[in-house]
Amino acid sequence: MREGGRDSTPGSDNAAGSNGPVLEPPVPWRGTLLPLAFVFIALIALVVVPLALMERSRSTWREIVDVAEPADVQVDAIEYALVREVAAIRAFLITGDSVFLDRYTRARAEETRAYAPLGVLARRLGGDVPARARMLRTAVMRWHRHVATLLPAAGHMAPAAATDVRLATQEAIYRDALDALVSLDHSIDGAVEVRRARIRADERLEMALTLVLVATALGAAIVVARLGVRLVQMTEHAERRRREVEALTESRARLIRGLGHDLKNPLGVIQNYVVLLESGIKGAVPPAQREVLGRIRRLTGDSLGLVNDLGDLFRAEAGQLTISPGRVDVVETVRDALEENRPAAEAAGLRIGLEPHTAVPAVETDGGRVREILGNLISNAIKYTPAGGEVSASIEVGADGRAPRPGRWIAVGITDTGPGIPADQRERIFDEFQRFGAGAGHAPGTGLGLAISRSIARLLGGDITVESEVGRGSTFTLWLPLERK
Repeated sequence: MREGGRDSTPGSDNAAGSNGPVLEPPVPWRGTLLPLAFVFIALIALVVVPLALMERSRSTWREIVDVAEPADVQVDAIEYALVREVAAIRAFLITGDSVFLDRYTRARAEETRAYAPLGVLARRLGGDVPARARMLRTAVMRWHRHVATLLPAAGHMAPAAATDVRLATQEAIYRDALDALVSLDHSIDGAVEVRRARIRADERLEMALTLVLVATALGAAIVVARLGVRLVQMTEHAERRRREVEALTESRARLIRGLGHDLKNPLGVIQNYVVLLESGIKGAVPPAQREVLGRIRRLTGDSLGLVNDLGDLFRAEAGQLTISPGRVDVVETVRDALEENRPAAEAAGLRIGLEPHTAVPAVETDGGRVREILGNLISNAIKYTPAGGEVSASIEVGADGRAPRPGRWIAVGITDTGPGIPADQRERIFDEFQRFGAGAGHAPGTGLGLAISRSIARLLGGDITVESEVGRGSTFTLWLPLERK
């Protein structure tokens, strides 16, 4: 039902878009993000992994120094105490001198003091060390119990009979205790060796991981370098394409300007000659010829209108339309536009008027361009509204969810009671040379009015939107910002 024009750069507030194909500029990070991430992760890993492995190695060394070596010291202390104990017992059994019995008692006290820290250290070492420590203490306690049978009864300091059999039994039990002591010592050495093996494994792992991470970082760096070269090539290609598009756009603009100039002059001359012929300056014109001349004049006028519209469209798309901002009384501008189109509306049998409104502040914009837009919208509404219908204008002030973007706006709506526009065609009517609806093929116009109007509206910082219901009519709204950004 409506005339339309090609939508200029969607969402632009300041200028309409180019007619050429839109080229997406290359996005540098898209192709290099993954390799850069690899480089970043590899660099972090090169720092974190060795530190973690070094910390684990230090912890293992601390176990050896703080646990295994003190455990060896306690085992040596127990062994030394046992050697002194057995020597003292033998001397006592042979001589009966109580001095040796005192030595045995002191050595046993030292042995007993060594068991408590040894038990704690054995549990920290883990493995079979705690079990071996318990076996040692059991064997030593068995030897002490046998030694107790060799000592004199309480209050009787005479030596017991040191028979060969009793001494041999004592020696056998003592060897069992020494075997348990040696077994514990071997277990501690085994625990130390396990920890040393873990340290060696960590060192090998650190070396291997370092090599892998270095190789990964180098590989990713090479990929990033190659992508950088590729990115430069893509950027250069995109720049060449952009220049080609600009050249094509400029060529098209020059062609339109040239055609406009070459067509407007002869068309204007033709129209003037037709007017002269119609006026009878060259003699009386028969009615049949007058009708033909009228058609020529109208067609020539339409052609001149098309040339002018094309020129305006391309200037709007290129952002070359002159904008002269100033304080504009929107209400007066709307009234003027309605009055200019009132004769056409009344000739078409339509009612036309301005709906009641609240106070409307002046706005900083181009009044001539606003009047041009409103003229297009009103004439378009008149063109497609059947006789007996109505074309009305409304003015609203404030923020509105229908606005192009947040802010305070003046919304000038032009409403008709025409056939309406289907939902799937409401944006297409702003495309160039698009006309929809019943009678569109017979309605006057070039199909460029809405394209030019939307381009100008966006140059003014606003926009044009449409709401419609098939069978009930349409409302085209011109949005003018109260605050230019």
